[in-house]
Amino acid sequence: PGRESPAPRQAPVQDGGLTLDALLQRAAGQQRDWRTITLQQPGSGAVTAIFTIDQGSGGQPQRRHQLTLDRHTGAVLEWKPFASLPPGMRSRIMIRFLHTGEALGIGGQTIAGLVSLTSLIMVWTGLALAWRRLVQPLLLKK
Repeated sequence: PGRESPAPRQAPVQDGGLTLDALLQRAAGQQRDWRTITLQQPGSGAVTAIFTIDQGSGGQPQRRHQLTLDRHTGAVLEWKPFASLPPGMRSRIMIRFLHTGEALGIGGQTIAGLVSLTSLIMVWTGLALAWRRLVQPLLLKK
């Protein structure tokens, strides 16, 4: 379920373009089921406003999209959903979130946690073997 569009506020406009609030309203209407919308703060002379619209929990880059709006008219200049990115770029973005399990939600994080626990067990087993094979024989010789 999407959120309601934020209530408009009167933000000052220095360069005759639309207010940032009006642009935010336009961005909120682009993707109805958004969870967060982030604006890359445009400079005073910028002709575009770039929004990142996230439908996921923050750790799901496949649910993050980029919207570029014209600051004067509010027209969509570019809409880049995650699926439109080149395969190599999608892979690079996903690697980090797959590594931590975030990309797959709670199930992926559970698997990542179990793998981490297994790593700890392997370290403990290695230390126990080293103790028995290296340290104990030295202690028994005395």
